[in-house]
Order: sequence, then C-alpha cells, then structure tokens
Amino acid sequence: MPIPIECPACDESFAVADSGAGKKVACPHCGNINRIPGVKTSGDQPPTKATEQKSQLKVAKRLSDPPATPPPQQPPQIKPPVS
Repeated sequence: MPIPIECPACDESFAVADSGAGKKVACPHCGNINRIPGVKTSGDQPPTKATEQKSQLKVAKRLSDPPATPPPQQPPQIKPPVS
C-alpha cells in the first residue's frame, strides 16, 4: 500500500512505495526533499493513562525539588586608595 505524502513546500500530494518508509524523497512537482514517514507497527501506540501519570509525577517532583544553590561567590577585592 503506497504511503501518501503532502509536500509542505508546494502543498501537492503524491504517494511513494512502502519500501521508502523512513527515507527521503524529492517532490515530483517542486523538487523539495521530504522525509517519508515510517510504517506504523503495533508498537506505535499512544501513551497509556499509567504512562501519562508517571510522566506527570516526574514533572511534579522536579518542580517541587528546591532549586540547586549556586556556588558561593567570593567578595569583590577592594583596592586601597592611591594617595
């Protein structure tokens, strides 16, 4: 089954063979180089609710952690006045 492509440069549609999945192809209309999307497999599933919750927990933990303290700065050196 051919993979449909829409060129972002000229908005023309064309199709390429499945064997081109993941490769680059020139648009036959304008010559713009386009990457052909890969063929979806059963492993390409949207994240589950549990995965989203884990991700949200990681973000919440990172936001609740106190910020790293910067290294102490040395006081500026004051030169004695020249008389």
